[in-house]
Amino acid sequence: MERVFALIDTRSQMEDGTEVVNGQVVGLELENMSFDYRGGRRILSDVSFSLHAGETVAVVGASGSGKSTLLMLLARFYDPSAGDIWLNTSAGRHNLRALRLEALRRRIGVVFEDAFLFAGTVAENIAYGHPQATADDIYRAATAAGASDFINALPKGFDTWLTERGTNLSGGQRQRIALARALITAPEVLILDDTTSAVDAGTEAEINTALSRYADEEHMLLVIARRRSTLQLASRIVMLDKGRVVDTGTQAELEARCPAFRALMTGDGDFLAPSHSENNELWPTGPAAQDYAPETGDKGFVARMTRVPENAVQQALAGKGRKVTSLLKPVAWMFVIAALLIALDSAAGVGVLILLQRGIDSGVAAGDMSTIGLCVLARPVPSSRELELLFAADGLRRKGGGVSPAYRACAHLRPYAASWPPLA
Repeated sequence: MERVFALIDTRSQMEDGTEVVNGQVVGLELENMSFDYRGGRRILSDVSFSLHAGETVAVVGASGSGKSTLLMLLARFYDPSAGDIWLNTSAGRHNLRALRLEALRRRIGVVFEDAFLFAGTVAENIAYGHPQATADDIYRAATAAGASDFINALPKGFDTWLTERGTNLSGGQRQRIALARALITAPEVLILDDTTSAVDAGTEAEINTALSRYADEEHMLLVIARRRSTLQLASRIVMLDKGRVVDTGTQAELEARCPAFRALMTGDGDFLAPSHSENNELWPTGPAAQDYAPETGDKGFVARMTRVPENAVQQALAGKGRKVTSLLKPVAWMFVIAALLIALDSAAGVGVLILLQRGIDSGVAAGDMSTIGLCVLARPVPSSRELELLFAADGLRRKGGGVSPAYRACAHLRPYAASWPPLA
């Protein structure tokens, strides 16, 4: 619990900017950008390239070259350690650090390889970022993402309920719904992290056809590519190697002049060749992590986001986090009252049994109606029916009815009568 509280108390290290985005977005520019994870290990070094409206750029590289880290920086989940990322608009130029996160993420859409779906209907998941979307808008986005056919085949179509994380769908179906969720908002900058990795070739061809029409004079597309087929979308390819941009150009140009790109293209099948390069800051590759490490490619977004923040861990170890006692202190008086009430209830239960025994032994068996009367009156609020039966029983005894009539009358006095011996 203390670790949970320490995590909750951890403040975000991302400082929100103050600027808003005015005008039409016309480009995205990375200028001598570098990034280090904690510990000083450099992931990206002096990265520079640009993306313009109407253009599709693919970023390729071996595993551990920094592709997914680049995506996280463009969406501003992290800030560069050095250099800048600029969002160019028709009204001016904005440094991503200076922009309000809400304003930035209305202009930039990101689809991660590990798609997250919420508990809700298919339509609600697609329209999550666009609550005012109509049914036609949702259907068009699903069609563009290659998802409409399988959605219509679901038991309730677009009204089918999805579980948390979409566990009742396949990986490819989750990817297509996540892509539809991004397409419905039509962001001016759309960034895709290998969003067709879990679909079949036919569906991928449909999605790529729709994406090829996305980049126009008002939109641009940046693709993290791990498959050769994805490169067909790109008008330009940025080759990353060990965190550096080693070349930029078309596929034909890179095949002719870039050894690193040619080595990447030697992989079997449609997938680009993996590399033996490692990045221990992003994911461990030692013996303890072998059960969880993928055979090829980068780990997904969810795995990176589940890393425990270092500050929270250090605070917990130093004893600076919130204690369980600090949580319970404001309501300690409630626990005291609850304990007293429980003790009182237990005592009352025992007392009732004692009164019951005394009423039978000293009252009914001995024919002493005064004892029975005291037992009845010992109840906090004796009912009128109990008193009536008490006097009737006493009257029967005095007329010579003996103990038996009194016993019969008293059998109806209390709820505990069911546990008494059967009446004759």
